[in-house]
Amino acid sequence: MSPETPVFEVKKLSKVFYARTGLPWRAPAVTATALDQVTLLVNSGEILGLAGESGSGKSTLAEILAQLQSPTQGEVLYRGKSLSTMSHQDRVDFRRQVQMIFQDPYESLNPRHTVLRTVSEGLINSGIRSRPEIVSRVEEALEQAGLRPASTFLDTYPHQLSGGQRQRVSIARAIVLKPAVLIADEPVSMLDVSLRAAILKLLRGLRDKMGLTILYISHDLSTMSYLGDRVAVLYRGQLKELGPTRQVFASPQDAYTRKLLAAVPSLF
Repeated sequence: MSPETPVFEVKKLSKVFYARTGLPWRAPAVTATALDQVTLLVNSGEILGLAGESGSGKSTLAEILAQLQSPTQGEVLYRGKSLSTMSHQDRVDFRRQVQMIFQDPYESLNPRHTVLRTVSEGLINSGIRSRPEIVSRVEEALEQAGLRPASTFLDTYPHQLSGGQRQRVSIARAIVLKPAVLIADEPVSMLDVSLRAAILKLLRGLRDKMGLTILYISHDLSTMSYLGDRVAVLYRGQLKELGPTRQVFASPQDAYTRKLLAAVPSLF
């Protein structure tokens, strides 16, 4: 991949949700348009903030980029290859390279699994069977996620961890495969203010140390101002504004962006 090639290229992407009428002779009815002709680039090594209120389409876009949903129309390219025409091996590689961090650290971790089992799942699925190698890589990921000493967390269960520790386990699970891209969907919205700053600092540090590309999704522009290199603003599925974070915050061009910024009480 050349330096100019974006990690993701989103072209006129739309996602419509339908509801069945229950009558076989009637076509399904449109219930919601989650995305409407969205076009944007995600550049290598950047943190792109995706902002907007609940229902704006942020999570839908993230899930399409992660191949957890399919678009109704449009196309997504990953490193120049269309997601819709990838070969089997390309898809295997994609799943390793693109990882997600979910919003709720209480729901995204299996309460019956230890930290070791949770974080090692991706390694095992990728074919690694050596227990010493698995433990070593899990401990490395835990250390990178700020859980130190890592060995003391391996046999713990989610209920034994704080909310911040659980989210760090989720981050360790996402980085254990040494991905190229992290999609972080509201990763600090369930945490209190003091923990938010620590997790945001961690994500920025991981970008710098691992060379990650991060898509950071949030309705909270105060966190976006700290983390994002660029920011894209969605409203009712449409891309309203896109540009360098400082520029957008200093001189927003769209009325909806100005409304969002007016609701921010302070940076933290």
